[in-house]
Amino acid sequence: PRAFAALFQTEWPRLRNYLKRFVGAHEAEDIAQEAFSRLYAFPGELRAPSRALYTTARNLVIDGKRKTRARNLVLVASDNIEAVADPRPSQEEETHWREELKFATRLLERMPVRRRTIFMMQVMEGCSYAEIASRMDVTVVVVKKELLKAFETCAAHNGQDTSDIQKKGRRRGLVRKRKMR
Repeated sequence: PRAFAALFQTEWPRLRNYLKRFVGAHEAEDIAQEAFSRLYAFPGELRAPSRALYTTARNLVIDGKRKTRARNLVLVASDNIEAVADPRPSQEEETHWREELKFATRLLERMPVRRRTIFMMQVMEGCSYAEIASRMDVTVVVVKKELLKAFETCAAHNGQDTSDIQKKGRRRGLVRKRKMR
């Protein structure tokens, strides 16, 4: 009991402040009190009571957050099932996305094979320039130039101004400014 009283005296304010970082002040007090009561009720001797106290408190915070999340789940009553939105796209949305897909496919098919492959590796697979260069057996500069041209193609087909893309390419030394004749 004396050791517990000493532990309580020193750790109570620290534990409350520690818990306030994760929960509100009132809840921090409740969790701290619960952690101390569980530690007090523990049968046997603890080698590191302070560590056990903080571990218990942390686990109580996690359990509390889990319970809150479970309570916040929305349950749909069977008589209201018709009110739930249909997750499938509408006919108009489906038609729109099919057209977009056809457009993207045509655009990709117009690109040279190497450019298309590099573009797909970067956009779809998230590969780095170095990874693409290694897999394609080209230099990183070639990868950057091909990607620049691919993005210019996409922008031009979307009716966007490609001058920003070209400026970035020039700044990076990938595109030379054309001489006026």
